[in-house]
Amino acid sequence: MRNIFNVKAFLAFITLIFITFQIDVYSQINESKTSALYDEKEVTFHNGNVKLVGSILTPKGKGPFPAAVIIHGSGGEINNRNHKGVTPFVKALVKRGIAVLYPDKRGQGKSEGNWHDASFVDLAEDAIAGVEVLHKTRKINQNKIGVIGFSQGGIIAPITASRSEKVAFVTNIAGSTVPMLEALIDEVEIAAELTGLTLEQKKTVTDINRKGIHYAITGKGLNAYLTALNNAKKTELKNSPIVKEFPSEPNPGLIQFIRLIKDVDPIVYWKKVKVPSLFIYGGKDRLIRSYKNIYRIEKTFGKSDFNYTIMFFSNEGHGAYREDLLDFMASWILKSDQT
Repeated sequence: MRNIFNVKAFLAFITLIFITFQIDVYSQINESKTSALYDEKEVTFHNGNVKLVGSILTPKGKGPFPAAVIIHGSGGEINNRNHKGVTPFVKALVKRGIAVLYPDKRGQGKSEGNWHDASFVDLAEDAIAGVEVLHKTRKINQNKIGVIGFSQGGIIAPITASRSEKVAFVTNIAGSTVPMLEALIDEVEIAAELTGLTLEQKKTVTDINRKGIHYAITGKGLNAYLTALNNAKKTELKNSPIVKEFPSEPNPGLIQFIRLIKDVDPIVYWKKVKVPSLFIYGGKDRLIRSYKNIYRIEKTFGKSDFNYTIMFFSNEGHGAYREDLLDFMASWILKSDQT
């Protein structure tokens, strides 16, 4: 049975829709910090030979508290404990009684390793190592330890849950549920739409993107890609920021990334998730097609016993920081039936 709740009166100026289906390490404390609202401890932990470092923020009080491991998004340059889009979420959740392990992504901050050549499974194993740390941390409810993934981290989150029975809940914030190659094509198409390109120009940049992906995967078709790109630069598209972003020579890092994710279909992993899951999307997301992703979730699980909730904010973008959202997230995690 599907229940749809329109709680527009609860929100200011936008519609929040809850679509709920009833379905059924080693660590070392390095330093401590205190604030009026939480205690903070820096911890070192390992995924195999990769040393990872993060902070555990625990609410004041006796506990035990539910807890979550943060899984960062794509790239690495800003994916540490100073991420301007993630840090407010972390502190707001701790304020609401949720302990959080906030790591530096591998290869960033104090964490070792290299995210450039890490597969999604590698990154999921990093998160699992974080879950293990929380299981050994005092004042943590060991039956309520989950993961919260932002953007690409929302794709890694179900992989994490599918590989560890200690994950009690999953939150996906703006993470794609469509196959990764399709998501890469969508991202360029969205950018073309937002920059006001004509229909023909959109077809041109999409064609360049597809040719580039084909070359990255197969190693064939470089001339076709470069020819299409150079021809576009002879037209009005020469000033398009999208065209300027296409590499004019093989980019080893980008090629490596595409090869790592070419076969990844997030829904395959979501089918293996057995714990309550929360999906959060914005109607004005500039990186993924939220409606397509929501449709795929409903098409796949609408008649199943998978316990999931979708929150959709029509006026928000790629990751929405909202007090009402955080209130709901915290209550969702704290609910006794989430154990």
